[in-house]
Amino acid sequence: MSIEANELSEAQAVTATQRNRQNHRETWPTADADQLDGRLALLDPTLFVRKTILDIGTNAGKIALDVVRHLGASRAVGIDIDPLLIDDANENAKLAAGVNAHQVDFFEANVMQPGWFDAEREPRLAGIDVVTLFSITKWLHLHNGDAGMRRLFSSLFAFLPPGGVLIVEPQEYANYARAAKKNKDLRETFRSLEMRPPFETELREVGFGLETRIEREEGGFSRPLLVWRKPGTVE
Repeated sequence: MSIEANELSEAQAVTATQRNRQNHRETWPTADADQLDGRLALLDPTLFVRKTILDIGTNAGKIALDVVRHLGASRAVGIDIDPLLIDDANENAKLAAGVNAHQVDFFEANVMQPGWFDAEREPRLAGIDVVTLFSITKWLHLHNGDAGMRRLFSSLFAFLPPGGVLIVEPQEYANYARAAKKNKDLRETFRSLEMRPPFETELREVGFGLETRIEREEGGFSRPLLVWRKPGTVE
């Protein structure tokens, strides 16, 4: 999910995204398309081999494309609330070497809508084994509050099969205040928040078990990777 689309008003966000789109297209995929995303490089590759991945907040699609291109995923689905970023992701998919059209699917969606995780209503969600939440929990939390995050975690647990994996890169709570200061629409929700990243208590409460925690920093902030698994036997 684009930072602009969350920090600004909706109308401003569309304008900003359109204004910056050309620069974005110039710098990706040519600059780093062939390099595996650094976060993925830290994870056990067997998490992705012959698996189907759902990347929430896919931005321009790099995570989804990388798991297919570099890590042996059978298929990847990337979703984002920003339609312009989905356009970019689809363009990047056309340019990505070693990726067939049937292996990736990008579309606009809002996972916070009730009933969204329903493979019968949305066939493109069928067979998902792994879900990634990279650099997006702050925005989901600020826009939807504690109750929204609890619903999301519960929905993800119900959605994934036994043995399914959720990989979370939570943003530090220290970053929230800056985002709320820039967007007055987020301030009331920000003041009401009681949950804190990395949401370990809440994820355990819905049933996930923590399998791996990888410590890392980015931009001077702690940005760990947490691998959660739904109990049960992997099919």
